[in-house]
Amino acid sequence: MMFLVISGGDDSTEQDVLIIHTAKEDMIDAALRCEKKFGGNWIKHLTSYLVSIDFQFDEFSSSEMVDFAELYEKLGREEVLGKTKYKTYKDIKKYYYMIYDDLAEIEEDEEGKEIIEYHGYYPIPRGYDYIHNDDFGAGRTFGGDRHHKGNDIMAKRGTPLVAVTSGIVERIGWERLGGWRIGIRDSNNRYWYYAHMEEYERGIDRGDRIKAGDIIGYMGDSGYGPEGTTGKFATHLHIQIGVEFPGEKEIAYINPYGILKFLEKNKITLEEEEEDK
Repeated sequence: MMFLVISGGDDSTEQDVLIIHTAKEDMIDAALRCEKKFGGNWIKHLTSYLVSIDFQFDEFSSSEMVDFAELYEKLGREEVLGKTKYKTYKDIKKYYYMIYDDLAEIEEDEEGKEIIEYHGYYPIPRGYDYIHNDDFGAGRTFGGDRHHKGNDIMAKRGTPLVAVTSGIVERIGWERLGGWRIGIRDSNNRYWYYAHMEEYERGIDRGDRIKAGDIIGYMGDSGYGPEGTTGKFATHLHIQIGVEFPGEKEIAYINPYGILKFLEKNKITLEEEEEDK
């Protein structure tokens, strides 16, 4: 099963969907390299491999993905996957394009060495200590039984937080569960939700265009109560990704862990961010 339907949650509709199976960071890296070697979009390689192995991630190796990509190149996906899995591949591919599209691309430097060009940033700048938990789907009880629809990144109060992708500020202000939060909609219709801030970066308002790497606020422990509530939990950033797929009423929430760990190699320094401004 790809989806788990639950109810309730931060900035959510009445019915939400959690996508359980999303790719680890080394799978994304391997798929990009398959694109460079065999052509085609790297998301197709990623989807093909995930369908081929029925989402069993524990024994993944990049060489295995390359072997699969070589078979697809020679025989075609339908021949390799068979009719049933090929249908699954086509169904999932549209979702993965919305989840992963425009995340990165692979290029060559002047010496012909493969380099990854990232299109987003890790939410914590370079030089700050943090702990990133893969706690997606864990149980939560405040406000009723529900599931955690993102990841918690633990760090010191006041740690600057940056926008992972560019987009438009769709929501800002107090939310009972998320405290001082910002919701940014990017060009791929992904909704990035950053919660529990201590304060926002000065001047940010609803409708503003935010650039990837911009400081949007500072880490805190706000939320779980009426406006101004703090101290209900340890200081951290809650970050989640919601996607509204065409023709579907539910918001789908994906585990951001693999994407963010992939982007962990691309952190901004505050000096660079100020120079860009």
